[in-house]
Amino acid sequence: MDNIYGFVTDLNKMNMVLEKSDLVSIEELKKHLDKKDVQVIDVRTESEYNNGHIKGVENIVLTSLENNLDKISKNKPVIVHCQSGVRAAMAYSILKRNGVKNLKTYSGGINEWEEKKNELVK
Repeated sequence: MDNIYGFVTDLNKMNMVLEKSDLVSIEELKKHLDKKDVQVIDVRTESEYNNGHIKGVENIVLTSLENNLDKISKNKPVIVHCQSGVRAAMAYSILKRNGVKNLKTYSGGINEWEEKKNELVK
């Protein structure tokens, strides 16, 4: 991470409500992949996506996400993922800030997916 401007040591002094993202497991993600009931978005770079991705998952790069909000479904749940979970957390924040309500994060990312995809029973 670059350009870190500061950090918080005590949330109680911030006078803010802490929000947590809604996480999905690899099993829950797999249940949605062949269906049209959820939009799953990979926010990694195009080259990362081209080197391997979850079949049927759309690639919208994190750095272009705010410019592509029109591609995000407002009518069905949205699940975001990346390589390790860091960019997915940022994407979650961006989408939440822009009014996406039914939003989840697959924090295991492509690393967990590649490691465990064959162990999952469809």
